[in-house]
Parts: sequence; structure tokens; C-alpha cells
Amino acid sequence: MRGLILALALAAFAAACTPPAPAGVHDATEQERAPLDTALSASLAVDLGQPVQLRIDHARVDGDWAWVIAEPFKPGGLELIDWSATHYAEQAAQGMMDGGTTYALLQRSDGVWTVKNFVVGPTDAPWVSWAQQYGAPASLWAQQ
Repeated sequence: MRGLILALALAAFAAACTPPAPAGVHDATEQERAPLDTALSASLAVDLGQPVQLRIDHARVDGDWAWVIAEPFKPGGLELIDWSATHYAEQAAQGMMDGGTTYALLQRSDGVWTVKNFVVGPTDAPWVSWAQQYGAPASLWAQQ
């Protein structure tokens, strides 16, 4: 019982010592990137039917919304995804994918980030309607 109380006290202390996220739209801090990576990796793994590791190239946060641009790799981060082994095989074979760069919109609720939408290797910009569609702040896409 004492161990549990000590663990809870340490967790509360650590949370109290964690600096608050910057207000307004900003590049994601390292502390913000980790849960974004976790949420997007999980969604991509399901979509691709295989585990992935991300290289996040860009992440912006505005309140409880985030915009992430990332490149998926096989676990270990050295091998590119084999698109022919995914449901994107036909698109990739026909040159209808612009690489594997992934663009994602995430929302935080009760401290947990969830993916609202993402696109892999788009040849256009389908996210232009996401601010209106999901009620996300357009500031996430400013200066892209």
C-alpha cells in the first residue's frame, strides 16, 4: 500500500513539474511529439497491415489539435515500406502516390490524442477541407 501511495505521489509530482505546452499554434515540443507519434503509428499500422515506425518531419499543435507530416518506415527505421504489400499497391504501381509521406490531423480529448484523418502519399491536398470538416483551427496549416 505504501508503494502505491509513493508511486501516486511521484506521478503527481512529475505531472506538476512538467512545463505547460506553449499557448497558441506552435511547433510540437518533444513532449508533445511522443504521443502524436504513438497515435499516428497505431493508425498507420492498422491501415498498412504491418507495424510501422515514423519519422516525424513536421508537427504543429494548436490547443487540442495537431497537424503531423511523417514518413513511415518498417520497424527499425531503416527500410521503407513496401507499398506492394499494402492496400496501396495498385496506387503505387500506377504512380498515383507521391511517396509515402503521411499527412494527419489529430485531436486530443481527455489527454489522449486520436487520429481524425490521414492520407498517405497524396498527389493533391485533401486536407484543405479538414479545418471546416472537423472544426480544427486553420492556423495548423498556415505557412505550409
